[in-house]
Amino acid sequence: MILINTKISTYNIILLKKKKKNHIESTIYYLPFITVCYHNFTMEDLEEIGDFEFEAFFGHLFDEEAHFEEVTSQEIQNDEKKQNKPNERTFRTVNVDQFLETSVNKNTKKKTDSDIKYFNAFLQSRNEIRTPEFIPPDTLNTYLCEFLLGATKPDGKEYEPTTLRGFVSSIDRYLKSKSSKMSIINDVEFCKTRMVLKGKQKQLKSLGYGNKPKTAEPLTEEHINKMYECKTLGDDNARALIHSLWLICTTYFGMRTGQEIHNLRWGDINLEMDDQTGEEYLILDTERQTKTRTGANPKDTRLIKPKAFSNPENPQRDPVYLYKLYSLKRPNASNTDDHRHLFRSEYKAFIMTLLQYIL
Repeated sequence: MILINTKISTYNIILLKKKKKNHIESTIYYLPFITVCYHNFTMEDLEEIGDFEFEAFFGHLFDEEAHFEEVTSQEIQNDEKKQNKPNERTFRTVNVDQFLETSVNKNTKKKTDSDIKYFNAFLQSRNEIRTPEFIPPDTLNTYLCEFLLGATKPDGKEYEPTTLRGFVSSIDRYLKSKSSKMSIINDVEFCKTRMVLKGKQKQLKSLGYGNKPKTAEPLTEEHINKMYECKTLGDDNARALIHSLWLICTTYFGMRTGQEIHNLRWGDINLEMDDQTGEEYLILDTERQTKTRTGANPKDTRLIKPKAFSNPENPQRDPVYLYKLYSLKRPNASNTDDHRHLFRSEYKAFIMTLLQYIL
């Protein structure tokens, strides 16, 4: 019998060759975490051991079933550890169509649906039962030209030039959403539609349209002073304080009213201090999706974060003072980074807390 002890990684290979009368049996065993050394035995001693003594002395080392069960169990444990690694990247189940639908701006979707409904009504007036994506390009081109020239408001007045342009954009978005290969904006088949749109816009401009009569007027200093006099702004009551925080967001941080302020979170604005002057200021650290910076281009970000510096001489108009006062009046549960910055009507506890004090 020849015994060879060799260590490979965490395994030992014991090659045992036991000589018998007419044949030689060779077996290789992998024994994890076991180092077998028999320094007290010589080759002559091993050869003199009988089969019974040999089995009693070395049998536990060559229990093949127990050994491979142990190896298999260990491999399973190693696999489980690999699957549960904390830094291992994982993937979740997704719905692409649902994601694309929810990523569309709600107002854009609402306008697209409204314009398509209007255009479908026009198609029905022409006895056309097909939807735009199933109409051939040449036929759809004719329909679009007639639609742009004949569309009027319920009172019979003309639409604004930008409204007509919006109709074309909505129909083009609708075609893309239906995986249509037609493009009203780019395809040569719709060149006549684009020419009609351009000519119609020039005609409307000559008639006095296109001056944006519903454009909002900017606030003047006189208007703002009047609101402070009427205690609509300032720290005289809860409503005035809320209005003041809204004015800070719009004037100092350039935020649009509506969705941008609605999405603003408490942790997006932080109070900091200038290291050199010791002057306190508010800074918009986190800018969320805006109308002009939608996130489609990751590089399109503000180079300089907007700031609102303190004005201790006039506390009623001091952004830092109003921010500190607002933070003290907010419920403790709402002072987390992910909580909305300005209140919502359903937050009854928040509203009641703000309305209960008058300075």
